[in-house]
Amino acid sequence: MLMSEELEKRLQMELRNKLELVTSSPGRLSEKTIQGRIKFFGYRCHEWTATVRHARYEYVGLTQDKEFLLNQRGGALHSSVKLRQLHDKHLQQQKDLLAAVELFNLAHDWYEVLVAAGEVDELSRLAFLQSIGGETAYEPSEPGDPNYPQW
Repeated sequence: MLMSEELEKRLQMELRNKLELVTSSPGRLSEKTIQGRIKFFGYRCHEWTATVRHARYEYVGLTQDKEFLLNQRGGALHSSVKLRQLHDKHLQQQKDLLAAVELFNLAHDWYEVLVAAGEVDELSRLAFLQSIGGETAYEPSEPGDPNYPQW
């Protein structure tokens, strides 16, 4: 199959999914509501960067302490339990992040649906997205970060 045919099929499938989204929903959201959701879930996704970084540090810290844990009484079991708990915690965090990302994408899809329905002008949608792109996003900081305030 040619690459253009694959892209065409994928685009048709995406349009069918958006059409199904519109027909299955009880009512359309307003432009203001969609803009609020895009901002809210965009900020939530951005805030997850610190959580992902912290999860990485937790795993590295646990694997570096592995020799110490194994030399303790019951060390192998303790190490295994700690790894399992960390794995379960990270799976839950992954599910939460995935939910925020999916809702962010859904809000964008709804905005495109409003444009396609003629309820919103495409230029106003692009202007809104441009204004969000121009905003300053503040990174969450924690002790040890270079930008953390020192009193």
